[in-house]
This record gives sequence, C-alpha cells and structure tokens, in this order.
Amino acid sequence: MLLAKECLYLIKEEQEEIKRELDLSLAVRLLSEFGVNLLPIQIRNCEDRMKLIECVLEKKKNAYKNVPTLYKLACKLWICDGNSAKRYSIINIRLAEEAFQGELDLKSKLSFIQRLMKMYLEGTELIQSDVRLKNENLECGIDVIKKHQKKNNCEFLFESAGFLFNMLYSEKPAHDEALCSNLNQVLLEAAKSCIFDDPALGLSILLSMENLELCEKFFKSLSHNPLSYQIAMYFYGLAGYIQENKDFVNVSPNNVCEFTLQHSRSPYGDMLLKYSLQNDNFHQAQTASQLNCGINSKRFIADIDYRRDTIYGLAILSAIFDNISGCDFTKIIMYFTMMNAIDSDATNLCGLTPKQHIKLIKKVKATSPAINYIDLINHRHDLLSILQPALTNDNFNNVVRLVKNLPESVRGDFNPNILYRKKAVEEFFYTMREVASLKQCLKLVKGLFNKWLVKVDVSDIHWFIEQTVLSRDSALTLDYEYRKQILLALMTRACGRMDYSEIEAAVGDEAKLVAVMKTILLDDSLSKEDVLIAYKASGVTISLNTLISSLPESDNTNVDTILARKSQFSKHDFTVEVDSHNSESQKTELAEQSSNNVESYKKLWPNVFMDDSFDNNQRTLFERLLSETNNIEQIAALHAMLQNQPSLQDCSALHTLQVKLLHKLATVKGNDKFNMIAKLMDEASLNEKGLFKTESQNLNMEVAVDCIESVIKAELGGAIRIELCSALSEGGLTPSLGFLNLCRKHSTLPVFPMIRCRGGDFVYSAEEMEIMSEDIRIMKENGADGFVFGVLSDDKTLDREKCKLLLEVAQPKPCTLHRAFDETVDCAQALETAVELGFSRILTSGQKKDAAAGIDTINNLINKARERIIVMPGAGITVSNLEEILLQTNAQEFHGSGKVAVNCHGQPRNVTSSDNIKKMVAIYENVLGKRNV
Repeated sequence: MLLAKECLYLIKEEQEEIKRELDLSLAVRLLSEFGVNLLPIQIRNCEDRMKLIECVLEKKKNAYKNVPTLYKLACKLWICDGNSAKRYSIINIRLAEEAFQGELDLKSKLSFIQRLMKMYLEGTELIQSDVRLKNENLECGIDVIKKHQKKNNCEFLFESAGFLFNMLYSEKPAHDEALCSNLNQVLLEAAKSCIFDDPALGLSILLSMENLELCEKFFKSLSHNPLSYQIAMYFYGLAGYIQENKDFVNVSPNNVCEFTLQHSRSPYGDMLLKYSLQNDNFHQAQTASQLNCGINSKRFIADIDYRRDTIYGLAILSAIFDNISGCDFTKIIMYFTMMNAIDSDATNLCGLTPKQHIKLIKKVKATSPAINYIDLINHRHDLLSILQPALTNDNFNNVVRLVKNLPESVRGDFNPNILYRKKAVEEFFYTMREVASLKQCLKLVKGLFNKWLVKVDVSDIHWFIEQTVLSRDSALTLDYEYRKQILLALMTRACGRMDYSEIEAAVGDEAKLVAVMKTILLDDSLSKEDVLIAYKASGVTISLNTLISSLPESDNTNVDTILARKSQFSKHDFTVEVDSHNSESQKTELAEQSSNNVESYKKLWPNVFMDDSFDNNQRTLFERLLSETNNIEQIAALHAMLQNQPSLQDCSALHTLQVKLLHKLATVKGNDKFNMIAKLMDEASLNEKGLFKTESQNLNMEVAVDCIESVIKAELGGAIRIELCSALSEGGLTPSLGFLNLCRKHSTLPVFPMIRCRGGDFVYSAEEMEIMSEDIRIMKENGADGFVFGVLSDDKTLDREKCKLLLEVAQPKPCTLHRAFDETVDCAQALETAVELGFSRILTSGQKKDAAAGIDTINNLINKARERIIVMPGAGITVSNLEEILLQTNAQEFHGSGKVAVNCHGQPRNVTSSDNIKKMVAIYENVLGKRNV
C-alpha cells in the first residue's frame, strides 16, 4: 500500500483520479485515528461517504468535538464532491445535532456553536478568497450579494446557520432574559465580523435573531456606504419575504425587495423603504459634492431640511444658467456672484473659480458685447466662430488682445495669428477687385503685408498664399503676371532678407529695373536664391547672365563678387541665351536617362510598382504617379520627368500636365514649395486666367456622386467637377467630413459638397441653418472648393437672408444654387435674386421632372442670364438625351451622374460609370464643334 502511494506521488501531472486516490489514502489514516479501520477498497466502494462520518461518531463518544479533523476527513472523503459550502453546512448540522444529544448544558452548547461558526469563518474558501467584498463597495450591494450567493451556493449557509440558531432558541428557557441578551450580543458580534466578507452568512445570523430593534441598531452601527445600505435593504426584504412563508432561494434580491415593499404589512417594509431612501440620498450627496460648490455630504444625508434646500438651490442655479443668454453679461455676473457666495474656491467650467469668471466676463464685455460668453467657456463652437461677430475693423486689435489674455483652458491651442491671416485673406479679395495696374497691385500687397502679415509666422504666410494667390478664385479674377509678382513679393517679404521696395517703385521702367538688379547683384550679402527671387520679381527682359556680364569691374572691390555671381549662374536655368528646347540628340539622351530612372521611381512610389506591371506610356505613368504623390521629393521627380521625356513635350499635353502638377504642389507641404511653384508657373507660360485656364476652357460636365467608387470613375471618365453628396436617393444630402477628405485624397478634381441637412422641403428652421453653416465652415477648412445649397421661404421664393448667411460663411468659395430653384413660384425672378446674392451657377431641370422635359424653360433662363450666372441643366440627363438638351439650350455646362445599376452583395446599387461619363463628354465636344461651325 505504501509503495502504491509513493508511486502516485511520482506522477507530476495533476489529474482528478490521482488526487482522489491520494485523498483516499489520507482518509484511511484519519479514520484509523478515530478507531475506524477500513481498507481503501471498502472506502472506494462506499457510495454514501457520510456513513463513514456516522461510523466515527458512533465509535467515539466525543468525536464531534474534534471539529478540524472531521472537516478534514469530510474533505478527503469528497463528501458533496467539490461543493465545499454544502459540505460545511452538512457537517456543521450533524456535529450540532450530536452536541445537543449529549449532556452539555446550554452554556456549553452555545460555546460549541460559537466555535463551529468561528471555525467556519476562518476555514472556508469564501473567507480565504483573494477578492473581498469590502473592497468591492463601489458595486451595487444587492448585485454583489446576488453574485456571491450564486457563486458559492449560499443557500446552504442560510440552511446551516438557521438550523444551528433554531436549535439554540429551542433549548433556551423563555424566562432567561440574561442568557437571551448574552446570546443576541454574540450573534450581533458574529454578524458584524462577517457581514461584508460573507453577506450571506451575516444575513443568516441576523435572520435567526427575530429582534427588529437590535437589527436596526446593527445597521446603524455600520459605515455609511452603498454596500451597507443595500445589505440592509436586502435583509429587510428577506425578513418580510420569509414572514409571508415564501421560498427566497431562487428569487433575485430585487424581486425579494419589490415583493416586501408591495405586500408586507410588517415593519420590514417600512425599514426597507427607509434604507432605500438613505441609499438614494447617499448617491445624491455624492453627485452634489462633485459640483464643488461647498455642499456638506454628511449633513446632506442626515438633515432632510438641508437636503431639500440644497436641491432646490442647485435646481434654481442650474435653471438660471441654462436660460441666460450668453451675451447678457449682467445676469452671468450675478450667477457667478451667487456661486462665489456658496463656495469661492470651487472650480468648474474651464477650471476657473467664480471670481476668475467674473473678471473674465468684464474683459469680454469691454472687448465686444457681441461675444457669447457661455459659448466661449463651454466650447460649443470653435473660438474663431465665437469671436467672428466682434471682428470688425475698428475692434480687431481689441479682440486680438483679448485672445492673448484668455486663460489656457478657454483658449486651448488657438493661435492669434489665425485672426491676422484671416483678415488678410478677406482684405486681399476685397482690394484686388479694383486693381488696374501691376504697380498698384504690388503697392496693395505691400500695404496688406505691413498691416496684417508682418506679425505672423512664415507658415501663416504660406497658408495665406495658398488661400489667395494659388486659389481658383484668384485665378478667375487676376492675370497670371499679377499673381506671379504677388507670389514673389510675398515670398521675398516672408524671407525678410532684402528690401523689395526699390523693385516695386521701378516696375514698368526697364532702365530703372536693370539698375536695381545690378545693385542687387553686387550686394555680396545676398544669396543666390535672393538674387533669383529679385530677378524673377523685376520682370526685366534681358537675361541674368547678360546682366552679370555688364557689371562694372573698374572697382577692385567688385571683382570677387562678380566672379562669384558668374560662377553661381553659369548654368542658370532662367537665362534666355540658353535654348529652352533640347536638340534631338539631347532629347534622345534624356529619354534613355528617363528609362534608367525607373528604379528611382520605384523607390519613391513603391505601391505603384509593386507588381512590376506598369504602363510604359509616359503620360499615363505620369498621371498614375501624380495620383499617389504627397511630398516635395515626388513632385521634383515628376517635374524632371516633364522636362526630360520627349513624349511629353507636345505643347498642349505638357501644358495640361504642368497645370495638374501645380494643383498637386499647392496641396503638399515643404520648405521649397513656393520656389518650385514660381518655376512651374514660368515654365507653363500661363496667360490670361493663368493657373486654371485649361480647366475653365473645358468646363463642361459636373458629376453628382455619393460613394468613393463613383468619384474615381467620374475623374477617369473626364468630369471636371464633383458634386459630393450622401443619399442621392433623397436628392442628395450633406456628405461626411471623412468622405470629403477621402475624395480629396483620391481625386484632383474640384469638389463641391452638397449642404442639405435633411430630406424633404427646402424651408429650414434657425437650428437647421446653424447646422448647415457649421457644415460649410468645417468643410471649407478641410479643402472644399465650393458648395451647393438653396433655401426657400414659406411663399416658395428664395429666402434672401438665409441664402445670404450661407454665402457669407462660404466666402470666397463659389456656390451653386441647387434644385430648390425648381420649386420657386417665379423662376425668372429667382434667377435675378440668385445673381444679386452672388451665386456662381444655378442647377435646374427647368422646373420639370427632368431636364429633357424642361428644355424650353432652361433655354429661356440661359438667355436671361446673359453670362451673369451659369445656368446648368441637370436631372435625368443621359447619353441618349444629352445631345438634344445641349443643342436646344446652348448650355455651357451640364450636370449628371452617369450611373449604372450594379449588384453589390446581392443588393442593387447605383454607381457612376466611367464609360458613360466618357460618352457624355464626347457628345459635349461634338456639340461644341457643331456650334463653332
């Protein structure tokens, strides 16, 4: 037997069968200690192991007193298998029965019961558990108890405790008050020692007492927290439930308490309600204390008058603040004065004390009464939108001063430079409308720079250039030469290395410009880049090399400077002596060099060349690479491709690709960005409308899309503009910002988002107008090129004020009046209103179901517009009806979707077809040819 036992110990893997055999061998030894000698096979074949405990109790009279050994024996015999709670309950009951059958007096029996309960508390796995209920007092008390009962089969704890204490009471003489009191005290102490560690056992002890007054004192003595309140609630719920002779074992605590509240006529229901209210009061006190306004939590729980007054006071203050206008500074100061009286050190709303709020309110009021203080501290809008009503010319400096003095918690990461550059953009477009000469143009730029941009960083000037000189609106209002000179002037001033005023003063006088350039060339403090910028800005007709050769060398002090300039510009790209067109042999050499550069292209665009299968057509390759370009290094490589590939030297093709490269360059970041832009502008030889002329000449098809797949296919088909929507099935709604950003990433076309916050009619409330204004502002900041919207009045006319509001927010972006126009009562009057308001174009079906049915009305509208506004047919335009619509209306632009139905995961969906777009563009070009004939 010993050998078998040792062999079992040699097995390292833990298996239940092996553990049972090891326990059985120990049980044999424990039984022998009680004088019960059995073989292992006898124990193994015993189905009811509790009979072995009975053998021990029969064999030895006082065996029941050896409680630890009997607990251990029961465990090794695997009584109740692994259910330790049930095992302890059964053993406790049996030992208690044995003790009460003996000759012990009542005091000894009580002592034995205490010993049993103490050993239970110290020995069960419930108390030895690492997770203690008292550390979980943030959880709902009833939920903890319920979870604890379910996990540990706690109905057996009630069973054992109830049995033991019922036995005690059955033995207790009714007249023995001293003994009764002593017993109750023992029970209370036992309950208190385990109520948080083992709520089920604690409740069992309390339920056996049947003394409501003592139980109430017990719960009053506990600490005030959610767990103690909810244990009390459950106790009184159970007491009332049991009183109605109900079996509570499989009933949830919530249902037990609910039943007691509704059906019990005993005091248990009243006590349950009392602790339920105390629990609610505790949570209210916690919430109130988090307001940091001087509320005493303990007094809030205990004093009903204090609690009532506090709640009323908070409700009044909250109602006051929620209903105060953000511009009513008197009431706002009154509110924070009251808050200061409650608790002057409390910090809320941007982390400011009431006194700090009052001080800030006075500053805001002194700056402008138009600033909404509540919006300011609640960050309901971005800071620029909140300050916008106060940004008048007279008040601008006061607003800037206020922003600089705002606490960081209010200002956030807002940079005051944003105000300067925004004002500069507004003034640029306002003043440039009246420019009559290049000299006047540069003078205005100088004034604008000195007034607004001299105070900002170089990065802000770059942003200003992108929003003005490089914008489409600028291309449509300023000649190329003007924009080029403005760009160079701003770049020079941003660098701050030389005085540009002499060049500005000499503009238009060739002789003076040559003299100024010679002075600049002889200034050895200026770098090569400075000289290049000055030369380009001057616009002199003779080459830079000729200017250097004409410099006087009589003064020995100039010799070194002249030699340095000759060395710097010996291979200068901008000299007119060097033929800008390569010879045939040079072109051949450059083509071979380009083919050898494929490896370098692979490094710059690994995704494009991932499968080593790319189109050898240079233009196709260029446009593919351009679509994946996002940095200056890639731009430089594409620029070199344009210069070196003979197949790209066709004048019109080269011009188109240069313009596309300029568009992409305007969107990337880099220190050399603006120098490269200037160079590309020169090489492109753009005139008249310059940077965007190619686009404006071929302006024809706008495509409405509501998915990224349609965006890509629209551009592949030859569309020139995207109307970005969601839910085209609803007529088009506002797209998401994520859709706009993805569209900008995958397409170089201008993007006009639809601004329509809901389906249905076009009469909008003030709140809906606020939504659409915010959509325009956010999308403008994220690169939208224009917008599509329309607002009607109840009388079916254009709502001038609301349309004007949206147009002002969108400024300076062009805006299209959508098919709300088709619901107006007088389309001719609506056209005049649209012109007056400043819309760029009108999308219309001629007030019919589709454009084909409204041809006559569309034609009349185009004739009335007389180039003051673009009238663009749209709705139901297809390959089959486009030619007739164009021939009969003389429309210069048209709007469609070119969609086809596709099956997507078993569901039909409409997606733009690039083939349909190509066919429609071809029809337009064919009609254009017929018109010219």
